[in-house]
Amino acid sequence: MIAALALAAAPPVQVAAITCGGTAFHVASRAATGPNPPLAPATQTLTRRVGASEVPVPLDRTRPASVDGRRVADRYLSSWACVTGAGTARFLLLGYACATDDGCGGRKEWVRLLDPRGRTVDAGVPQDGPARDRLNTRLGIARAMAAGVQMVAVVR
Repeated sequence: MIAALALAAAPPVQVAAITCGGTAFHVASRAATGPNPPLAPATQTLTRRVGASEVPVPLDRTRPASVDGRRVADRYLSSWACVTGAGTARFLLLGYACATDDGCGGRKEWVRLLDPRGRTVDAGVPQDGPARDRLNTRLGIARAMAAGVQMVAVVR
């Protein structure tokens, strides 16, 4: 009976899935506890399917933060999309959001690009400017990015 009570009190987990470049990705977002929890999750994990197993994919580092008195991750994966590049190349575009007004290095939202193996392809590249434009052109996604990519929410 005690185990059943503990399970009932566990915060809900939202799971979202996307397939990109033949690879299935899953993100699990554990909600903050309490009534009317904030949008920002307490924790998140991203995995990709490799054969019969789920392999962890690193997300941007998070630190604990407080929103409306509830413990949340200071930054979280809020949306994603699969972007078609040159030829048959596909890239997973991850949209991040900052849960706090004073954190995340002054950024409220930013993106990261992963290849189908879960490797970051834009590490060290600024979010805007000529270096980002060159990367997008090299990957063959410049036109798609300029036209606007329809992102899908992973937390609701």
